[in-house]
Amino acid sequence: MPLWPGNHNELNLIIAKNHAEHNCHASRIEMGMHTATHIDFPLHHIKNGKTSSDYPLSRFTGKASVINCFSKQDEFNHEKIESYINKDCPDILILRSRKKEIKSDKFDWNFPVLDQKSIDLFVKFSIKMIGVDNVSV
Repeated sequence: MPLWPGNHNELNLIIAKNHAEHNCHASRIEMGMHTATHIDFPLHHIKNGKTSSDYPLSRFTGKASVINCFSKQDEFNHEKIESYINKDCPDILILRSRKKEIKSDKFDWNFPVLDQKSIDLFVKFSIKMIGVDNVSV
């Protein structure tokens, strides 16, 4: 799995207990918050921004729709997003930009990003949450 560059995102499996010392085996996973699936809360980019405890769990549930936005361009296709929102108007959008799974551990900086027109659509239609199959938006 590719990780965002930097040592803050190391993924480690640590043996916490072993049979010789503890009469059992136990391990733990240690990883940065940007490893695999996660949610970026406002605090990630905004000093004193909101954290997970500032939102009710209901904020993260609702009708979800998946939009296939496959493109060779470096942006998601906002026209396709708009036509889908107009007919379905979900609470949560999951934007797929890849047809295949990632099979390399090498980080790829060439990932699609959201353009301003797409962001404006999310605000206009009160989309509660956006999910992507990318390293970032």
